Amino acid sequence: MIDRQTRLMTPFGKVQILIDGEEIDYEFDKLAILENCTNVKGRYRIRLNFVPDGKAHRISCVLPDMVDFKSDYSSDASVQQITFYNKENWAIEIGIFGDMYGLNNRSSYNENQDYDVDYLDRGLCYLILKETVTKEYDFILAWIDGVDYANLDNCRNRLAQLWRCSDPSFVID
Repeated sequence: MIDRQTRLMTPFGKVQILIDGEEIDYEFDKLAILENCTNVKGRYRIRLNFVPDGKAHRISCVLPDMVDFKSDYSSDASVQQITFYNKENWAIEIGIFGDMYGLNNRSSYNENQDYDVDYLDRGLCYLILKETVTKEYDFILAWIDGVDYANLDNCRNRLAQLWRCSDPSFVID
């Protein structure tokens, strides 16, 4: 049974974690706001342990309650991030480890990556492949206010803070 009380709540609503389209329970950790990122209002990690079974699966992090939003995405070496903006001038970003290289083109910057990733309308997804042996998957979420999507040039400093705080490379265990 899904414990709805343990869902991470954001300015964009609750966060859902799905495996093959089915909502699952999850735990999350509050992360420290990074130095020089003082405008970031929230920073969390959702870590899933998933034992591959030799079949294809999808592990998704989505924000199902969003209405009237815009999105943008970015990628860097081995990191994928998607940003959502709403009319209340909030921005939220989800970041994950992984190169997006497609199921048919098995080339990646990261030789150790044995899964694929995908951008969703309302989140990000790990694509578990038949040959996947990785067992740990992180979603890093961070949000910030004061971001006007119609005038992003005036928000570059705030967006740089958000990008840094949602980058899984900046999470230290």
